[in-house]
Amino acid sequence: MSNRPKVTEAMKLEAARLIAKDMGAKENQIEEYASCIADNMHHTDGFQIAYGMARGGFDGLTAEDVEHLDCAWSRLLMIHNEACKKWAMENNLLPPYPIGTITTQGAITGICPYGAAQYEIKPIGQDDATTGCRRRIVCFEDVVLGEG
Repeated sequence: MSNRPKVTEAMKLEAARLIAKDMGAKENQIEEYASCIADNMHHTDGFQIAYGMARGGFDGLTAEDVEHLDCAWSRLLMIHNEACKKWAMENNLLPPYPIGTITTQGAITGICPYGAAQYEIKPIGQDDATTGCRRRIVCFEDVVLGEG
């Protein structure tokens, strides 16, 4: 089985193309915009991405553009999550441990419905009545069995 997909430059460009279109880039400008957006996606904040774009020669970016750029990382994470879901299906991944299993991070309480091949784990010592039902999201392959 292959490893879980990592975020790639191609994924960044795909997300950046979507953002460029949202920003109103004309068809002949999309690749130029996307390249500059992707180059600045080491920032997760739209303002910082816009600042990097301005330093790269993109003048006249607006507050609305910054709002679109604020969505760059969420777009990238959605693209990455889809790649992970495809990978999980292609590899027919099934949970290696049942609900209730004790891990080094806590007890497995469920399968994450939003991600791919990920558990929901209740941290050790967490009192749901006090803190709410917060859970850690842990990839199947990262689970380490604990004592219990």
